[in-house]
Order: sequence, then structure tokens, then C-alpha cells
Amino acid sequence: MIIPIREAPLPHFNERPSDIKIDTVIIHCMWAALAPVDKAFDPLTCISILDNEKVSAHYSIDRAGGIWRHVGEDKRAWHAGKSRMPGRDGRENVNDFSLGIELIGKPEDGFSPEQYLALASLANELLGRYSIKNWLGHDDISPGRKVDPGPKFEWDRFLAAIGAKSRTAVE
Repeated sequence: MIIPIREAPLPHFNERPSDIKIDTVIIHCMWAALAPVDKAFDPLTCISILDNEKVSAHYSIDRAGGIWRHVGEDKRAWHAGKSRMPGRDGRENVNDFSLGIELIGKPEDGFSPEQYLALASLANELLGRYSIKNWLGHDDISPGRKVDPGPKFEWDRFLAAIGAKSRTAVE
């Protein structure tokens, strides 16, 4: 299933290092914690928060399963911050070789069925363009600093939907 992608560009990106191969997807989550309750999960409110914080992701997925593109895949979005790949991989500056996807929601609440469908659809499209070896959360690459996508993110459900056996190439 291909879900239409809405454009909502953010200016917070730069060029990737030359000769870099994208092989990792980082899954995040966010919500507008300081917004009125009825706007906490509003995609445009959440996108404006990314803009105000001068960060970005390549995509975000709203609670209804809508996909929003913020930065072209050929550019380095500013989603991972200070980061390091887990285990033997150990590469730093994960923004260099990854794509970032924000799920709109709280880590402690989990995500909607529509978001899982949209995420799987987007992930399968990405697999058609890149040799993605790593599917990680922000918490995996910034432990102690980040907690997203959180304990309610259903990794097994997501991996099954894209036909992946594990989250990393080195597991």
C-alpha cells in the first residue's frame, strides 16, 4: 500500500558527508507537550515545534497515518543529535547515514494502528531505495538522553510488517 506523502519542509538540515551510504532508520516520537490538549497531537503544531527547536526529521507520521516529508532523503536532517550506534557498529554522528521518522504520540501511550500501517508502507518504500540494515529508536543511539519511541512501540509488529528478522545487522 502506498500512502500519499504531504510536503511540510523544514530548513534544519545540511549536506551529508560525501560517499555516505544510508543504511539506518531512526524512529522517534514527539507531541506538543506545551500546547492546549486539543493540539497536542496536531501534526502542524508538532511540525512547528520541530521548526522552533531548529531540528528536523525526514518524515513524520500523524495519529491518522498521514505521512509528512520535511527534509529530502539526500540531505542530513537534524534528528539524532549527539549519537552513537550501539554494539560493535559504534559509528557516531548517526544523522550522517540515517533517515529519521517521527511518530506523533507519547512514548508511554503507544501508537495507532494507522501509524503502524503508514510506517510499514514508508519503510517498505525506503527498502526499495536503500540497503537499510538498522531499524533503531532514538533511545538506542542516545541512551540515557532519549527515551523515544518508548516502551509501547511494538518492534515485533513493525519488523514483521516489513519482513525483517532483527533490528540491526549485527544482532
